[in-house]
Amino acid sequence: MVSNNSSKKELYTTYLSKELKMSTKAMFQQLVEVGLIIRNGDDWELTQAGKSKGGIYKQVDNKRRIIWPESIVADLDDTKAKQSGNLVTATYISDKFDIPASRINLIYLLAELIRLCLNLAGYKKTRLRDG
Repeated sequence: MVSNNSSKKELYTTYLSKELKMSTKAMFQQLVEVGLIIRNGDDWELTQAGKSKGGIYKQVDNKRRIIWPESIVADLDDTKAKQSGNLVTATYISDKFDIPASRINLIYLLAELIRLCLNLAGYKKTRLRDG
């Protein structure tokens, strides 16, 4: 992580991968897949989309590094969820709300059982009338 004079944090890609709980290799792959960076020889380069998301270059120890604004975390986290087939999974919800995925699955199962019991008891789903 890089600190600067303003209250905004800037993140190295490796720190960004830790924030999103993925390996650095997977993080770079995701950035490539969403079109924010490309590989050029041994270097990573920002695309126009990467620059528009706030990616910048900084010289660190005589090497050019890509630095991201903290706001990219939410964008990539949503992208990660969408890449799982546009479905919101129990794992995704558990990561967002710090609840075990097994508990999310149990809540879903109970809701489905209640719905089935209500159907068996003769309750029907109806449309709400326009007010």
